[in-house]
Amino acid sequence: GYLIDEAYAGRGVATAALRLLVRHAFDALNLHRLQGETLLDNLASQRVLLNCGFVLYGTAPDYLRLQGRWQAHALYQLINSSWREPHGHT
Repeated sequence: GYLIDEAYAGRGVATAALRLLVRHAFDALNLHRLQGETLLDNLASQRVLLNCGFVLYGTAPDYLRLQGRWQAHALYQLINSSWREPHGHT
């Protein structure tokens, strides 16, 4: 997850941080896929994910219990198109 101080919201801080995380996850860790979820009305977080190449692939009803109630989330994913088989594995 990510949370930006309100004074810095809308300045691209979360997007820049997520881009660094994606680069590390894909290049250094060789992960195949990343997933992000947001509350349905969290448009700012959805923009961050979209700006970093994530794709909306569904909605999960009653996904997490937040603030005393089960809430639906939008589901996003990003596939590493440069994924490579780890050396010595088949």
